Amino acid sequence: MHQPAPHLRLREGSHVRQPEQSRVLTFPFVTSSQDVMLDYAGPMVNNIRLATGYHGNEIGRYQRLCGGAPGSQCQPRVLFSPTFWRQENVRYLYTDADTGVIRQVLGPLNLPPLQMIVGPVKNAAGTTVYLYRLPGDNPAAWTSRVFVRAPEDQAAAAVLDPQFDPTSIAILDTNSAIPAQQIKAPPPPLRVPVRVTRYAPGQIDLQLDSAPPAGSALIVSENYFPGWTAAVDGRAALVDRAEYNLIGVQLPASARQVSLRFDDPAYERGKVITLLALVASLILVAVGVVRGRTRDPA
Repeated sequence: MHQPAPHLRLREGSHVRQPEQSRVLTFPFVTSSQDVMLDYAGPMVNNIRLATGYHGNEIGRYQRLCGGAPGSQCQPRVLFSPTFWRQENVRYLYTDADTGVIRQVLGPLNLPPLQMIVGPVKNAAGTTVYLYRLPGDNPAAWTSRVFVRAPEDQAAAAVLDPQFDPTSIAILDTNSAIPAQQIKAPPPPLRVPVRVTRYAPGQIDLQLDSAPPAGSALIVSENYFPGWTAAVDGRAALVDRAEYNLIGVQLPASARQVSLRFDDPAYERGKVITLLALVASLILVAVGVVRGRTRDPA
C-alpha cells in the first residue's frame, strides 16, 4: 500500500502535491524581515525536507558537501548548483523572488529556466512567496551499474562534478564492507527506474521497475548513518555509505523491492537515560517539597 503523495504547504489551504519525497530549497532574495518559512526550519513543521538542513544539526558530511564546515551554513554557490540538486534530491525553490528577480540574480549562473508553480501568494508570515520547480530530474533514488571505492575527498569532488554520472558509478568509502570493482573506464549507465512507495522517519520502502544486474547499486538520496539496515525482497542486504553521504544498497540480480529501516541502539539508550534522569529529578523535587513542609509546619 503506497503512502499518500507528500505536499508542499505554502499557506493555510494552499498545497502542491509532489509525486514523491523531495528536498526544498528555501531562500529569501528580497525580504529583510525574519520569516521562519524562508530563513529557518518552518517548513519542517509540515514534514518538508530542507536543502539547507535543520537548525545546524545536519550530519557533518552533509554540511561539508554544501560548502560549509560543521555547524556553519551552506554556501549559495553550492545550493544553486544543479549537481547538488541532483545529489540531494532538491526539486523545488521556495522564495520571495518573482521571475524578474530570479532572472537577475541567477542569470550569471547560466542555469536552465526555473518553472514557477505557485505565486504570488502570501504565506503565514505575510510574505509574498513563489514556488519554482528546479531543472533536472533530481530523483529520490536511482540505480548505479557498479560500486567503486575512493577516499572521501575524491568522492565529494566527484558527486559535485557536472560530468559525473551517478547511474554509472556508486562511490563507496575505502573501508566499506560492500564489494567494489576495479574499473578502467566508467561503464554504461544503468537505467532502472526506482519509486519510493513509503517514506517515514526511519522507514523507506522502494520499488524497482525491473530487475537489475547482480552487484549493481541502489542509491537513496538520504543521509547515511550507522543504524540503517536493508532488506531486498525480504532478505538482508549490505548497506553502507555511498556517494559521499547517501545510502547505498548492494542489489542481487532479482531485486525488485527494497526496505530500509533505521534503529540506532545509542539513540534508544539515550532515551532511557533521559527518562531515568527526568524521573530522578522529579523525585528530588518531591523530596525537597516534603522536607520543606516538615521543617516549616506553618
